[in-house]
Amino acid sequence: MRARIKTYAVLARRVFSDGIWQQRKWSIPVVGLSIWGLVAQFSALGVAAHYVGRVQSGATLVPGVQGLDALSPVGIGLSVFMILGLLASGALAEFLAKVLSVKVRRGYAEYCIRRVLRALERAYDVSQVKKLDFGNRNDADRLLYRSIKGYATTNGRVVYVFLGAVLPGLMLSVGGVILFALDPVVTMALTVVGAVSVKFQGQTSMKAAKINEVWERSEAGAAKAYRNAVKARGSRSATEGDSRSTYSDPLKSPEVVRNLNSRDDRLKVIAESSLISGITLIAAVTVLFVSLAYRVGGGTVEWGMVILYFLVLQRTFSGLKGLMAAITNINRFYSQVSRYYKIVDTLEGQQSLQP
Repeated sequence: MRARIKTYAVLARRVFSDGIWQQRKWSIPVVGLSIWGLVAQFSALGVAAHYVGRVQSGATLVPGVQGLDALSPVGIGLSVFMILGLLASGALAEFLAKVLSVKVRRGYAEYCIRRVLRALERAYDVSQVKKLDFGNRNDADRLLYRSIKGYATTNGRVVYVFLGAVLPGLMLSVGGVILFALDPVVTMALTVVGAVSVKFQGQTSMKAAKINEVWERSEAGAAKAYRNAVKARGSRSATEGDSRSTYSDPLKSPEVVRNLNSRDDRLKVIAESSLISGITLIAAVTVLFVSLAYRVGGGTVEWGMVILYFLVLQRTFSGLKGLMAAITNINRFYSQVSRYYKIVDTLEGQQSLQP
């Protein structure tokens, strides 16, 4: 487990330096827009909490400004305008960040394609590519084609997922700090719940990587079984016994069964991740409700603070869920990304990344 995590860390650093930083013309604005989207969301919650507090206390909306009552038309209108303005600007920032992330994805995929082609121009012997151990018969031309057609596109997708994880990661970090400031005791209890969830989510992510490796290794055998079935069906000289051979029904081929099962498992592991997130939310809400309801009944906490805590917790949990989903997605494509780097490193004569 520790060795695999270390390998993942090496891959993550390489994706960052070779992908995100290489496309920094667009990736830096993506991070900036993601930060502003986060600031706008939590600022809107802050304005709402400030307004509720002023209504409860009967004080003016802005301290020191007489006549600006919180329940006056001007006070209500000003508060609504600020909240809606912040939420709208945050939503716009998130939209622009996703649009620019698409540019990063496209730009890095094109860079990966050109990198293979440039390496081929300098490589005198591509036969070394055939020696790469990917668990099936390796043909240099086929692997080079896949590195351009498939792996390069996957690299762009992984970079897109990396950038998409920026906002959930920030939301989780900032939300955790705010929750701790609002109520350290409850937040510590929720942290324990979150730590258990992260452990199971990590196991799910590792499982996703293994499933994807099985799918990759069964692709060639499944394709061969399908081709043989078509040839057997199309052959005029095939006897009745031949038509009932294993090639006539590719669904009985072990490689096809393994390939189809792994495809199903790739979708199931995403559902497992969502299930873990759902169970975590149930546990978190239960802990929060029991703790805060008891303290509200004792008069030590106001309902306004409870509502604010719930709102911040919802955004924090969304960040945790989004971050875990991103990690699971990245693990699904780990084998393709590592293979691309190994092919490129082989052509360029660099130290390669173990798949």
